[in-house]
Amino acid sequence: MIRDVKAEDIEHVCSLSDQFVGKNFQTYDSIKNYIADPKKILKVYKVNDEIIGFVKGKILKKSEFKKNLLKTDTHIEKELAGEGYMGFAETICVKKEYRGTRIASELANELIQSLKNLETIDVICTTVWKTSEGANAKKLVENIGFTYITEISDFWHRDSIDKNYICPKCGQPPCRCSMIFYRL
Repeated sequence: MIRDVKAEDIEHVCSLSDQFVGKNFQTYDSIKNYIADPKKILKVYKVNDEIIGFVKGKILKKSEFKKNLLKTDTHIEKELAGEGYMGFAETICVKKEYRGTRIASELANELIQSLKNLETIDVICTTVWKTSEGANAKKLVENIGFTYITEISDFWHRDSIDKNYICPKCGQPPCRCSMIFYRL
């Protein structure tokens, strides 16, 4: 069952994020602030009263997204030219034992529809984390219909140092993983 996150879910979302996205990448306060913003969406997937996954995304101006992106390149600049609003599918996270069950696809499709219902947008983008072993979510986002735009090496390097989050692959900062940028 997919539903909006509630205050009592925040610790569970943080725990899942710590395990699969990166320790301290998301904090209790950052999630609390996220769900208080009407331009942001955070949903959880529950099975037998247990949160086994979540998805988060937001609406923002294209110029704001580019300004806040850790690194950019000409491909991203071209894809997000002009003004207006865009959707950003920020994070999809599902416990390992539930992967391959279409839960991630259900969460992603719910997020995409919610973003479209929230604001008139002409593009939805997402980023995929890529380690030296590959990109776990690559197949998922491509199956949903996202198109590859560009890859940026060492994308989270400086951010991991500044925020002191621990990458599941690299361990202690700095993170050496790449970011793959997609659009829908």
